[in-house]
Amino acid sequence: LPIWKKMRPLFAAAGHQFYAPTYSGLGARAHLARPDIDLDTHIQDIVGEIEAEDLKDITLIGHSYGGIISGLKREFDAHPEWYAQLNGERRPNSQSKMCLGNEELRKAIVEYEIGQFRKNPDMDSVSLDPSDGGGWCECEKCARLGSVSDRALTLANEVAAGVNAQFPGKVVGMYAYAYHSPPPTIRVHPNVIISVATSFIKGGLTFNELVDGWSKQGATIGIREYYSVNTWDRDLPGHARGGNLAY
Repeated sequence: LPIWKKMRPLFAAAGHQFYAPTYSGLGARAHLARPDIDLDTHIQDIVGEIEAEDLKDITLIGHSYGGIISGLKREFDAHPEWYAQLNGERRPNSQSKMCLGNEELRKAIVEYEIGQFRKNPDMDSVSLDPSDGGGWCECEKCARLGSVSDRALTLANEVAAGVNAQFPGKVVGMYAYAYHSPPPTIRVHPNVIISVATSFIKGGLTFNELVDGWSKQGATIGIREYYSVNTWDRDLPGHARGGNLAY
């Protein structure tokens, strides 16, 4: 949260308002922690903030797969095969990865994101970044799509193509991060922006190698920086990256 606070004046200087809601069970709302808190609870936290502040023409920042599952809850309930298969089983929940090898699912997500622009035509972008952690689908269809990066990018590319057919110039954002940090074997759609993480990357490549690899596939590159991480520098003044001017 301290990093988000520091971003408020930057957004204000650019003419925007910036909100950083605290999820139930975390930070200032840690006293609300309980065992049944899940992604659906946190989505309601965000919805409540939007409604309470009467926010319009907003852009949400962060991981997106859980939001897609919740936004298409009725469809996912009817299609449990859309959830990731792990150890031969599909276990539906709002924090699961998805079976991106399923073409029907990808088409539903394309239509869902087009619908987001219909409702909010002033939006510049949507996020197609996967939820945190592992749990990627192990089915044969997903394996045929290629690496985890190839799978995530296939969805982002298809959403970018579908959205731009109706809303030219809109972009799709995705990180090169965690299990989907290694460069893909497929080309990046011109309207997909790849923000390469400076930490929490996998695959054995350096940050510079990741930037080079994604760039070679045509990506427009951004940077996902970590100026402070709670577990790195909490209660350690001057130890955060943001306080290191040389960095």
